[in-house]
Amino acid sequence: MEKILEEHIEYIKSLWFIITDEPKILWYLKWVWYFRLKRYFNVFEDKNIDFQKVIDYYLFDKNLRILNLNIIESIEIYIKNIFVLTFRNDYLDKNIYSEKLIIVKWEELIIQDNRIIFINDKIDELSKKDLEVRNILDKYSILNAEVFINKLTFWEIVRFIQDLNKENKIVFSKIIWIKLKLLLNWLDCLVYLRNICSHWENIINKKMLKAVEWDDINELFWKENNNSYISYFVIISIFRENLISNYNWEEKVFKKMEQYNIKLSDFWQKKETFPNELESEAWKVLVNPLYE
Repeated sequence: MEKILEEHIEYIKSLWFIITDEPKILWYLKWVWYFRLKRYFNVFEDKNIDFQKVIDYYLFDKNLRILNLNIIESIEIYIKNIFVLTFRNDYLDKNIYSEKLIIVKWEELIIQDNRIIFINDKIDELSKKDLEVRNILDKYSILNAEVFINKLTFWEIVRFIQDLNKENKIVFSKIIWIKLKLLLNWLDCLVYLRNICSHWENIINKKMLKAVEWDDINELFWKENNNSYISYFVIISIFRENLISNYNWEEKVFKKMEQYNIKLSDFWQKKETFPNELESEAWKVLVNPLYE
């Protein structure tokens, strides 16, 4: 390991970075690892940058992921509450959902699927794994909407909303004050962002795989960077304002930017830089033996 870390130090120096505190950099290379830190190399265009700045981007990104998870959790809770209050007595009624036709290609069959199939399977799964659900079913033989919706993941409740029939989708979007077309895309983007943050991916300089959609008024302004975190920041702010207006989340982000000296331009989507695994010494040491 010491040899690999020394090689990484020399390689970093060869990239025109300046290392002023080598013990500190070695610590980050050992416990964070070069691969993660390299994700922030594409932020810099100038030479002779102190490598501490890479560490600062990493630390800021880590804090930003935590802030995202906090606000998305709050949005998730409010979305679930709205769903329960709107469809409390109807969540088991197939008529509130749209019916989908799914082609099972390997059997060449067309089957009709709807939310009720998932609900029954989910309740059955929860009854086997969740003591609270099991006790409620034993006592009442039915699972109320409050408990069931609360047990869903964010991805699952978003799928529920997307599978509502058009009439109920419109009802839901009006409650949240976001256009239906935008709402469905924005919820999908929030699920995507949550997964990125949960799995420790970089976000500050990332080109997102899911592009944020805008209406005609905003399209001209946002179309160049609708794959960057900036667009995600905007839709989170809109959800926050519409659902939890007393939570000053944006100020927390701005304070972290100030703390680590992060500029707005650092967020624009950029080509990501990753180490060439096949050429790295770590890859040879850790992976090659598995194939020999």
